[in-house]
Amino acid sequence: MTRMGYLAKSRGWKLVFVPNNLRPSRARQDGLVEDLESGAFMVTPMRIGRWVSLQDSSEMGLGVCEYEPESQAAAEVNELWAWVSDQLNLKSRC
Repeated sequence: MTRMGYLAKSRGWKLVFVPNNLRPSRARQDGLVEDLESGAFMVTPMRIGRWVSLQDSSEMGLGVCEYEPESQAAAEVNELWAWVSDQLNLKSRC
């Protein structure tokens, strides 16, 4: 695990890993999540894939939800935001 992960754990910080930029291979994704969880780290229930629209939107200085709001990448980011806002008891952003 990363030094930051162990530092956060040793200091009692709540650290949550977001698996992202993932290749389509479900076996590799599952392996990554299993490795993180075996170190007693929390992992978000959603995964962010390796989408071209994420790269393209970043190059244009936009979020993927602005760049391609109907894309799978935007759906994954929106799902992540909903989970994070729920964890932090944030109001809806809309």
